[in-house]
Amino acid sequence: MSKQNGILRRILVKAKHGGYADLVFFESKEAADRVAGAEATSEHCLALFEILQPPDPSLPDMGVLSFEQVKTYE
Repeated sequence: MSKQNGILRRILVKAKHGGYADLVFFESKEAADRVAGAEATSEHCLALFEILQPPDPSLPDMGVLSFEQVKTYE
């Protein structure tokens, strides 16, 4: 993923209970869609996805959430 164009920043966070979230900031929705498409065909990403446990087995997207920026506070 780090070699993909359009990624502004990536932050891995850990919850107190041990769960993780990988926050990825993209320059546009188009960039996010392009990276998601590349991940879906990457043998390395697919191998990683096989060992990840989704937060809820009924979620087909493994708990991936997408957000649109509304406002930035500096």
